[in-house]
Amino acid sequence: MEGLVFICPMCEGKGFELKQETRVIPYFGEVLLTSEICSDCGYRHSDVMALEEKTPRRFTYRLSDRKGLNLRVIRSGTSFVRIDEIGVTIDPGSASSGYVTNIEGLIRRIETIIRQVERDLESKGDSERLEKARDILDRISRAVEGTFALTIVLEDPKGNSAIIGDGVQEEDLTQDEILSLKPSL
Repeated sequence: MEGLVFICPMCEGKGFELKQETRVIPYFGEVLLTSEICSDCGYRHSDVMALEEKTPRRFTYRLSDRKGLNLRVIRSGTSFVRIDEIGVTIDPGSASSGYVTNIEGLIRRIETIIRQVERDLESKGDSERLEKARDILDRISRAVEGTFALTIVLEDPKGNSAIIGDGVQEEDLTQDEILSLKPSL
């Protein structure tokens, strides 16, 4: 992966390196891998961008035991993730990037964000919302232990995302469903 050096948008130093490379990745197809690193300030960002558009798809998986934590999750920057049992929705945004993980990794990402919210609510003394955040963290913990079931729904209007493994329901999105996918505010 050959890199180009630019002025860093964060620190304005001269150590900002941008690297890009195309690869063919199973289930994704052809992708553009991007890596941005500034040797001056330590800024880092990476992204995986699908270069192909596929059939818009929905993947639904009911996590009911620890075995399901290992199922592969491929999330593009255009996909929506919903887990109603914990009240979580992940919407794509202008800075959204793709990643490959597993169900546990997806849940841990959510847990990290909820823990940040918990600390913020604690410092503000917002006891009502703090209790809700802690309830979500408890449900996440029980889901990882295999004692609380979660339904993970991944929808991608560009068709570049997937949950891969036994027990995953897959279906095409209708045109009306595609149009209804809007980031929550």
